[in-house]
Amino acid sequence: WDIDLKELQSSLMIHVGGSVLLSKCFLPGMRNLNRGVFINISSWAGRNGFPGGTPYVASKFAIEGVTQCLAKELDDLNPDNSVVACCISPGFVKTEMLKGSVEEQVPNVENGNEWADKTCDWILTLSDAKKQYHGKSVGCPLEKESMTKYVDFFKNNYGIEMELQNYLHQPDATTDVKKK
Repeated sequence: WDIDLKELQSSLMIHVGGSVLLSKCFLPGMRNLNRGVFINISSWAGRNGFPGGTPYVASKFAIEGVTQCLAKELDDLNPDNSVVACCISPGFVKTEMLKGSVEEQVPNVENGNEWADKTCDWILTLSDAKKQYHGKSVGCPLEKESMTKYVDFFKNNYGIEMELQNYLHQPDATTDVKKK
């Protein structure tokens, strides 16, 4: 098993260390006001490993666990807690990380800016759904659409059958959140 420990350490520091540092900056104010939403960015890789992806996958699995612990700790500190902690999964988004990979060829998938434009309004609705999403990993509205394109691409181009439901966080969660 050939794993680059520096790459693993870097991925953990960026994803997990970054989340912890941001939570230390923003959570005290949210707790004082007893409101706010702290969102970590997860990935379908936070629930599904893939060959060669150990550093990234390990950091995203860790984000899922950090978020669950944070939610429980917020509730333990204040039984009337109204601060939401959750992670969202963007689904399949074209980013620099895909450069040179087969996945880069998947057609009609949003880049990071397009995804952000389509998803930010939805993210702001998460504070209205505390009990439903607190401590959980939630697929954003684009997750099912983008992962369907990903699964179809591999089936049509390589004959690889993938079970779509295995690549979604909470397949029905996105339909339950109403846009303000």
